[in-house]
Amino acid sequence: MMRLALAIVALCALQSRAAVPAAGQGVCQSNVDCSAAGVCHEGTCQCETGYTGEACQQLNNLTIPVNSGFRMDDYHIWGAQVVKVNETYHMFASAYNASLNFFQNWLYDAIIVRATATHPLGPFTFQNVVLDQIPGRWDKNPMNPKIVRAADGTFLLFYTGDADDQGLQRVGMAYSATVDGNFTRVPHPVLEPAPPGAWDSRITTNCAVTVRPDGGLLMVYKASCCAEPASQTQVCLGVAGIDDWRQFNFSRLSPDPIIPCPANSFNFEDPSVYYDPNSDYYHLIIKDEYGTVTHDGYSGAHFISPDGIHYNVTTPALSYWTSHVWSDGRTRRMNKQERPEVLLDEHGSPLVAYFATDTELDGSQNKTWNMAIPLNPSLL
Repeated sequence: MMRLALAIVALCALQSRAAVPAAGQGVCQSNVDCSAAGVCHEGTCQCETGYTGEACQQLNNLTIPVNSGFRMDDYHIWGAQVVKVNETYHMFASAYNASLNFFQNWLYDAIIVRATATHPLGPFTFQNVVLDQIPGRWDKNPMNPKIVRAADGTFLLFYTGDADDQGLQRVGMAYSATVDGNFTRVPHPVLEPAPPGAWDSRITTNCAVTVRPDGGLLMVYKASCCAEPASQTQVCLGVAGIDDWRQFNFSRLSPDPIIPCPANSFNFEDPSVYYDPNSDYYHLIIKDEYGTVTHDGYSGAHFISPDGIHYNVTTPALSYWTSHVWSDGRTRRMNKQERPEVLLDEHGSPLVAYFATDTELDGSQNKTWNMAIPLNPSLL
């Protein structure tokens, strides 16, 4: 009921940054106290479009249209990022053969597809396979796509690559002059594991990328070392950067994880990072599976950073939850809701949040798909 109440309160969010901001409930002393997502006015946070909550820390989850998101009849869909080109929204997503059990085969049966829609909520329609499986390559199975447009206009597709049965994921990159063109794979990973003994010496995976104000790229990635047994391997988040994407190799910007690794090794993962030109801050949205900072298991946490390297959790920390109201009046808590990704509007404000889920509106869990959650009332 608390999540439902918060979703209803979210309807007070704004339609543009120029509009009078929605007021939060917390006491603040600066805009940073408002999660760098609002203005501190006389001790109260006034949230910018796309945010809500007492410290503007929450994505403004609104009622979800029933006919939204992206599904494919013969494939599981899992995670996506969307880029707008002219009046079309292009979604890049992971796809898996629906005849297989997704949660047993997600690492070994992946391709990346593109789908389009004329509305950011969809429904999205399949267009083509962007990256297929290539036997013998380190990235035979490409998955977890992230699409960004570089400062020179080139479309950069980042992904996790893995070879069969190795479990040694690496971050890969492909590029194209057009969003619907042929993407050229870089022949090697663009972020290799660190030398033995480092916290990120085993895998580099699940990256999120944003364009920096100087035109370079900032990457947040998931990694682990080689501790045994594998179930006890500590998984953490790191940060890397590159000045020119044509260098094809990212450099670590910190030798340490950007967030202290929790005792439970798989607590923080699935980063989504974006730069906000209005606040000059970076926002990091991640899955907090066990509620370490959100105190709400299987929800999302919000971190902010002035430089993209040093992050602080917002107070409160909760950025999203997994119970939603749909346009037909139904309320449904998703069994799994992972891989958050935020689409910004032309003002740099959150417009839509995309998630991978295994739950349909009727509660069935037969196939995975991508849901699209409106964050701005102008979409409804």
